[in-house]
Amino acid sequence: MRFFLTKNHAKRTADFLYNMAITVKGFFALSKAIINWSKQQKVSPEQAAERMNICGGCDRLKMGICSSCGCVMGIKSKLVYDPVKTEEKGVLTKTVCPEGKW
Repeated sequence: MRFFLTKNHAKRTADFLYNMAITVKGFFALSKAIINWSKQQKVSPEQAAERMNICGGCDRLKMGICSSCGCVMGIKSKLVYDPVKTEEKGVLTKTVCPEGKW
């Protein structure tokens, strides 16, 4: 019995390995984000709930994601500092609503 790769099989194998690498890379990025998030300073539960109530009445909130900034509001509403803006600017930057609602 001979084993050989057809072009189609080789392409599918390459696609599989590429997707696997992306998945592993994504897993490590997600793990790093979770660890960093757990170290973030958080606002009080009352303030986070107030922010989410404001977001809940906003037309920019779609399935828990703000269409203005692209953030998952269930997470962003709990943070004192915005990790994306802080990394971009190199200084601690307070978390704010991009629409100025909170």
